[in-house]
Amino acid sequence: MRASLGIVAAVALLVTTAQPASAYAAGNSTWGSFCWAGKCFPTGTLLHVVDGHGVALSYDRAQATTVTPLCNWWIDFDYYDNSGRRYRHVQGAAHNYCTRDGHVRIDYGMGPYEWHPGRACATLYSSAVRLTEQCHYLHP
Repeated sequence: MRASLGIVAAVALLVTTAQPASAYAAGNSTWGSFCWAGKCFPTGTLLHVVDGHGVALSYDRAQATTVTPLCNWWIDFDYYDNSGRRYRHVQGAAHNYCTRDGHVRIDYGMGPYEWHPGRACATLYSSAVRLTEQCHYLHP
């Protein structure tokens, strides 16, 4: 009888000391279209990945892959609380060249940031035109 109570206590301890959930998420959004042989396809795809624990991010990265060259581009990262208020904006560095595969990563570690439950978004711009945005919901 004592052994089974010890197991129940150990299980209860594990449940009460659980770590924050992993914040890993990946998603794509597309922009534009081109048609070939009677079928239409997106011009490009923005892959957005976040990773961390709970709402604290270790990194936030985005990759743009295109069929046609992407010129004079940058990616901004924005963070919104559950009320939709933006509390952090990371202006992406301008890439004044053309590419078909652009990659940006911000490493936060567990940084001294005040993170909030809400959305983490990556927005792709080319020649000052917003092409697409992809967001993930963060929660503890």
